Amino acid sequence: MKTKTGAKKLNKLFGNTAYAAATMRNYEGAPAYVRTDEEQLLRVLMTGSFEQTFYATDTELSAEALGLFRIFASRDPHFLAQAIVYARTEGLMRVAPITALVVLSAEPRDDAKELFRRAFPKVIQTPGDLQDCLRLCRNSALRGMGKAITRAAGRWLAGMSQYHAIKYGSESQEMSLRDMYRMVRPKLTGAANALARYLVKGEAAPELTQVCGYEAFKRAARAFQQSKATLTDEERSTVEARLLALIEEHRLPWEVITAQVEGSRAVWEAMVRQMPYMALLRNLNNAVKNGVTDSAEILDYIPGTLADPQRVQTSRQLPFRFYAALRALKAEGDADVLLRAALESALERSFVNMPELGRRVLVANDISGSMASRPSAKSDMTMSEIAGIFAAAAFKKAEEGAIVSFDTQAHPRDVSKSDSLASIAKAISGIGGGTSLSAPLEYAFGGKDTARVYDVAVFLTDSESWYDHLTRNRGVLDLIREYRQRVNPALICFFVQLVPYKHAVVPQDEPGCYYIYGWSTRILSYIASVVNGGMAQVEAVRQVSVL
Repeated sequence: MKTKTGAKKLNKLFGNTAYAAATMRNYEGAPAYVRTDEEQLLRVLMTGSFEQTFYATDTELSAEALGLFRIFASRDPHFLAQAIVYARTEGLMRVAPITALVVLSAEPRDDAKELFRRAFPKVIQTPGDLQDCLRLCRNSALRGMGKAITRAAGRWLAGMSQYHAIKYGSESQEMSLRDMYRMVRPKLTGAANALARYLVKGEAAPELTQVCGYEAFKRAARAFQQSKATLTDEERSTVEARLLALIEEHRLPWEVITAQVEGSRAVWEAMVRQMPYMALLRNLNNAVKNGVTDSAEILDYIPGTLADPQRVQTSRQLPFRFYAALRALKAEGDADVLLRAALESALERSFVNMPELGRRVLVANDISGSMASRPSAKSDMTMSEIAGIFAAAAFKKAEEGAIVSFDTQAHPRDVSKSDSLASIAKAISGIGGGTSLSAPLEYAFGGKDTARVYDVAVFLTDSESWYDHLTRNRGVLDLIREYRQRVNPALICFFVQLVPYKHAVVPQDEPGCYYIYGWSTRILSYIASVVNGGMAQVEAVRQVSVL
């Protein structure tokens, strides 16, 4: 963190550097720029989980986001709607797009109302999304639940499936489906009305076959739990067979099944086979704990499913989910070997459709102290580890390349393309000291007459660079311009922004310098796109169809 002496010194600097025209200072007092409003909006939608970070509180980050959402809702609701849908479907974000959608619902313009109506079903994909949306409407910082939200929520509830009603129907939640029906009061007919009566009054009509199957399962599960200690092995097998038949016949959600049947390996084996991909990924340790990986058949099924290329692609998981599962895995023997291999393969395949990034690529991942921030309160992943995953992927997608991690200095990494993505990410991640985005380019300059030639430089960072300014009176923009003069005038630089800070290290009009925002595999595709003369990220957002 800066000292008073350091701040005083900084105030005397930057007169002869590329930062003489800097429009702001970052959290450490170093000069910084701000990108366009469109990029600012994209930044908060693609990286904003509204969690406290190293430099900013959750209140500060959410207040900035709300301000941007309101500006765009009034001034350019069409781009806001496009960015919301893009962040939800391409960036795989939830909280920020849903929050922006609520803000858009309050805009009185006719075109904004229509944009909200069209965007709503693209963003609200599950009852959990709708719960968050309606919960936000209760927040005093937002408008409240107006007619637009009420009508859209009513339409959504009218089309809800029995499966979702069972999965999300717990009364123990802060806002249950029953609460939502009572808040929205949708006008329903037929099966939708029967489903509403079930959730509000507990009446299961015969035409709701999946719901009736679930109610039968609950009765059987209660009886099993009450008497399992006294059952003979034969009686236990008979009861479990009845439970399994109901699960299979009615395709019941695993969440409600495992919560009601404890200590049944047979039930867990059945649930593992029908779990959605993300649920299977997140429940590997539960599967191990319940003994299902002792079965050779299941131990063949789980790794095969996790590593299946088609399943990986359609699962649309953020890459760090695979890495987190790999790091958290607690298994032994063959199960450990096979599951780890499957997770490493899944992580590799999550990037499989990404194009090559260029011939000579310098990949620089930020390991400074501020990268200890986490994507959410529940996550044990750091932003440094997420940067490491993307750095490893970028390195493997370069024809030639090098990885140089950095804090206050450059840390060249001795890695090979033949190494797994997971092992590279582990080797290059970590938490160091201050931040100098100049360090990787200083490494590229090398010694006298020994510069390393790169066509593309990729920085994965939070952009809070200050150590280079404080100690050398220059920043990464000075190094970029010097490198172009002395080594390669065609160098293209990309700054992949992983944390929702507004400070940029290059101005908007700096040639050949681009900012990219987000955590999905899609972000690296924009590097290849720009290198090959294609669209940058903001232009891609403008291509999103809402109307």
